[in-house]
Amino acid sequence: MGFVKYVTVDKIRRTFIKNTEIYNYIITIDNINGVGEFVEFEVSGNIENSNKDDAEKILNKIIEIFLPCGLEQADLPYRDYVANYLSERFLLKNKITTILFDLDGTLIPTERPFFESFKEVILEDYNEDLTIDEYNEYEMSIDSGLIKYLMLRGLNILDENSFMNKVYFKYNIKLEELLSSQKVSNDFNAVISLKKAGYKVGLVTTSRKEYVDKILSSLGNEKLFEQVVTREDVINKKPDPESYKLILSKMEELPSNCLVIEDSIRGLESARAANLNCVLVAEHTLLSKQDLINFDAPVFDNVTQISMLLLLDK
Repeated sequence: MGFVKYVTVDKIRRTFIKNTEIYNYIITIDNINGVGEFVEFEVSGNIENSNKDDAEKILNKIIEIFLPCGLEQADLPYRDYVANYLSERFLLKNKITTILFDLDGTLIPTERPFFESFKEVILEDYNEDLTIDEYNEYEMSIDSGLIKYLMLRGLNILDENSFMNKVYFKYNIKLEELLSSQKVSNDFNAVISLKKAGYKVGLVTTSRKEYVDKILSSLGNEKLFEQVVTREDVINKKPDPESYKLILSKMEELPSNCLVIEDSIRGLESARAANLNCVLVAEHTLLSKQDLINFDAPVFDNVTQISMLLLLDK
């Protein structure tokens, strides 16, 4: 049915119409986010004695008028054209052999449970609130930046380890609930499909190893990734490039052969600092899709969509 060529098309449409007694002339211009503009010309008859051949001649004359503008004929429906364009231009489909995944917010919707765990501890221990905007700005952008911000805000956090242990205790309960809900399998199935198609896959995360092991074990995918880098494996966490440089070394892979899939500015900066091509996914992050677009990187709906694009005609 061609469903593998499905891709979300974000567009702004402008339509220009001229009506006459015999024919309607319609020019539609679609500005497709991240791709460019598509122009569609249409001539339709509005009375019984309108002639198909005449309409076709008029249509060709209109197209000739616009040819000096540098238009090129699209041989595919533009949804398929966009799918091919994205896979070649941003995913570098024909060059990559290895795909490196972030975990939280990319493959699994754990950002909200972690935010809620922070929020609950702050409310219980300090009777203060934490907003999503604060979390996004100080936790999603800079590792451990949220603790420093909270202290500047006046919270008397004397023991950071003790504070974080409380957060992780609550997060562990929420993670158990999440894993039992079977909401995390789709994107992992996409990773499995990519691996079966011949791509090498690795995982680069700032999560603790114990949580990575728990997630993979619960899904029965302990051996899914060829290499895994967690927060315990590095000194400098994202946005520093150390974790990505480490996995490149472990997998004996060149940056030019890799695609990184992330969900945050911290991960994007880490990958780019390691000279890696990086795209973002919006489904599980706390940020809006427009927030991600503002980071000046290609943004896709989810890992499954990227998998479908990479598997086109493979």
